[in-house]
Order: sequence, then C-alpha cells, then structure tokens
Amino acid sequence: MIPESGCTFVLSLMIALSGVGALEYDKRLNVAVFIVDDLRPEITTRYGQKQVITPNIDKLISESMVFERAYCQQATCSPSRNSFLSGRRPHKTKTWNFINHFREVGPDWVSFSQYFKEHNYTTLGVGKTYHGQKPPNEDQPLSWSEDREYFDKGGKTKKCYMDFPGKDTSIVCPDKAKHLSHFTDYANLEVMLENLRYANARDSPFFLVYGIHKPHLPFHMPKEFWDEYPPTEEIDLPEHGHSPRDAPWLAHTYAMDGQREIDVFGQTYKVPHPHSWNKPFPDNITRTLRKGYYASVSFVDFLVGEVLGELDTLGRTNDTLVVLFGDHGWQLGEHGEWAKQTNFELATRVPLVFKVPGRAAGSTDALVELVDVYPTVAALAGLDAPVDLDGEDLSPHWNESASPRRKEAAFSEFPRCPANLTRPIQGNVPCSFTNREEFKAIGYSVRTEDWRYTVWLPWNATTLRGNFDSEPLGLELYSHIGDDGVDFNLFENVNKANDSDYSDLLDTMHELAKNHWDSDGIIPSELPSPQPVKIVDSPNL
Repeated sequence: MIPESGCTFVLSLMIALSGVGALEYDKRLNVAVFIVDDLRPEITTRYGQKQVITPNIDKLISESMVFERAYCQQATCSPSRNSFLSGRRPHKTKTWNFINHFREVGPDWVSFSQYFKEHNYTTLGVGKTYHGQKPPNEDQPLSWSEDREYFDKGGKTKKCYMDFPGKDTSIVCPDKAKHLSHFTDYANLEVMLENLRYANARDSPFFLVYGIHKPHLPFHMPKEFWDEYPPTEEIDLPEHGHSPRDAPWLAHTYAMDGQREIDVFGQTYKVPHPHSWNKPFPDNITRTLRKGYYASVSFVDFLVGEVLGELDTLGRTNDTLVVLFGDHGWQLGEHGEWAKQTNFELATRVPLVFKVPGRAAGSTDALVELVDVYPTVAALAGLDAPVDLDGEDLSPHWNESASPRRKEAAFSEFPRCPANLTRPIQGNVPCSFTNREEFKAIGYSVRTEDWRYTVWLPWNATTLRGNFDSEPLGLELYSHIGDDGVDFNLFENVNKANDSDYSDLLDTMHELAKNHWDSDGIIPSELPSPQPVKIVDSPNL
C-alpha cells in the first residue's frame, strides 16, 4: 500500500506526465481574455491620459501588471490577430492582409486557445477574435471546445437611431436605441456571460475570449456614453495634423480605414491627405470624430465591466487571470492619419494589461510585443508554452528579483501596394486585398528604447520578404528620447534619417532590422559588420 503522501506524489506525477501542465488541475487558473479592436493606450490609469472615461478598465489596471510600451506586429486587424493568436510573427504566418491566414502555412500549429483546449480547458469564444473568417470558421473545431458554438453577431450595428440627419450613413452615431441588445457588441456580451456561467458550472478550468468590435469604425455607441463627454468644441485637437517633416510618402496610408470620403451627420468630407493634398477636416469634424472614438471606448469599458462583475458574482475573481489588450493602435488625426495601417507609434502601440490572482499589481516600461501574450498567459496559468513560438514569456516581470530580460527592440511591419513606386498616388496602398505575390514594398519598423527606425524596401515576390539587397525606397528615424508614453503629440514629428549626424545610428538600426527579418537564423556574433545605408531618390512631400 502506498502511503498517503506517496499517493499525492503519484497523482501529481500522473498529472504532469499526462500533459496537464506544471500545476495540479484544481490549482490552475481560469483565463478571461479581452481583445479590443483599434484600442490605443488612451487610458487614464498608468497611461497618463485625460480625455477618455474608462472607470472599469481603470479599476482593472489598478489591480494589474501594466506593460506601458507594448507593440503589435502589424497595425491592421487580421494580420495582427493571426500573429498573436498563433504566437508567430507575420513573416512566419505569411499573413499581411485579409486574404491569407496562418493555417495555410501552419496547419499543425497549436493556436492560443487550442493550447488551452488541449490542456483540458473549456475554451469558448465570442465576438471578434480572428477576423473575417481568417482562418475559416473562427478556426473551429481546432481552437474552441465543441460544447457551445462560437458566436459573433458581427461588427456593424445595422441601424442608427439619432436626432441628426444622415443617420444611416454617418460614421459617428450617438444612438438612442431603447435596448442595448440593438448593439452587436452587447449582443455578443450576452453570449459571453452565458459562456461564463456555463463554463463556471463545469469540472474543468475555462479559457474564455471576448472580442469587442468597438471602437472600430463606425463610432456607433449608446448615446449615454456620448453624453458623458464635454461639448464637442472642448475636445482637444491633435497638435501635428500633417506628415512628419521629411517623411517619405510610403510612410502613410491615404485613406481612413479604406474610405476616401466619410459622412458625418449628413455631410460628406474627403479624408485629408497627410501631405495636405486634400483640405484637412474642419476643426469641428476632427473634434467630433475624436469624441466619437472616446465615447466608443467608454462603451467598451462598460462591456468589460459587465464581464468583470459577473466573474465577481460567480466567485471567480480570485482564480481567473484577466488579460486585456488592443489588436493594434489607432491614429486620431496625428500625422494627418486616421485609423491604423502605418508603422507610426500610435498605430503600433497598444495597451496590455494582466490581472493575475496572487501576484502584485505594477507597471513596466520594458518593450514588449503582442506575440508575447500567448506564452505569457500559458506560463502564468501554470503551463509550459510550446517551444516553437516567436514570443517571450513575460512572467519574470512580476518578480523584480528575477531581473527579467528587457528586449532590445519591438518589431512591426506593413506592406504597400501603390501602382507606381516612383511617385505618390492614391492607389491601393495598404495591400488589403492584393495577393501577397503582388505587393510592391514593405516597411520594417524597429522600436528601441529611444528610437523608431523604419526602412521601406522593394518586395521580393519569391521569398515574400523585403529585399535587403536593394537600396531602400525610404527611411525614417524618429527620436523617442525622453518619451514617457504620455504625450501623443510630442514625438515622431521630424524624420532624422537624412541628417548626417545620425548616420552611425542609422546603420545600427538598419542592422537590427536586417538581423530580424533577413538573417534566417544567423546568430548575431556571425553577422557581418554594418554597411552604410543608401537611399534612392524618391518624392519627399
């Protein structure tokens, strides 16, 4: 007969050998993940902002570890989601737009939620997790438990009830609908709460994802959240509503999330060109759009609060790991840009928040990336993440004595598809629906502690990479010295790439980019000495 202590040891050993993970079943944390579309770090608590009203997220942040400088790998929905949900960077997933998905190149890769499913979690999802059936059918049945069907009512509420003209087409809609179920994110919330109650009653831990569509365009929210804000004329304007000085034209996307014209309360406006080809929005329209974004974020805050409240009601607050982040950032007129689809700071930087039961709250300014979310959540839940992921486990940041490694850089990228690379035109610049073999250029962006460097390279249709053997089509170098992440207007306003005083720094940053995207596993010590960077003549508007 085995002694009682021996039984405990044998049981623990059997669990470990069965692949359940580093913790015994009854000690493993549940996981609740909030993926918020287009959410930039404009939040008061620990991000130092003042415009947006987010009491529930503020409370969550006050109890969490906050990564103040987190970056997506590509600033548009589907590629970003394919990256962090597979745990691999875009140049691994081969997904840069809305055509492809990671299962085409990694059919046997274990996705984020699939990993927890394979470790006996109930994995349920609702709302916008993946994007536009990429992968098809929200990656069912691989990524999700078959207990309950994945549910997403969709992103756009079909009808807008308001007192303004143009209610059916206005990109801003403070909606007076009588029932919150009119809004798709709320309809998804109702299913999320049902999933939570269902999972709570099961004999396994749960991994639940709520993908929230807002604040994605249109800025359509219950009017009560619009009314929380001061009059429109009191909303701040961006200080630099034009292209950074000396920035190459490839740096910009010449549309607002694919739209060249927008309707605001019945009036049509051309989306401003960052180089002032079009007239800028009137100040009142800029303020209206910004207020619409802020009010949409406040609606998101309400939805997050409902889920957190239900966790508390069910008594699961103290055994549920909560993660909240944006899939990429958003630009609200800064640099003349509206939306994402650039390599600028405001398009690539996101909020990233982990609330971990039993672990202290805090914050860090270490550079981290969304590709780190998957291995970090696995580690915090007591599991060993797959070894083939591109991201890093950030859990040492909860232990100051562990001296967690700080990344040298965060990496983002974005392709371009103009009809002509020698002059700026308003073509299908973001490559949203262009076959990847037909891309024209790609921007590789390196964010270090004090600098952002972006190199625009010709696209190699065979290797599906930027061609580092060709001369760059454009270069950007922006100082972030002294940037605490609070002032969204202060940085990336002057491109220093053409300043000879920064030639050595430019070479160093270029080598970081080349090592990351073009080394194919060559270790840094084997890399050749940096070579001077040259740039071909191109329009500089």
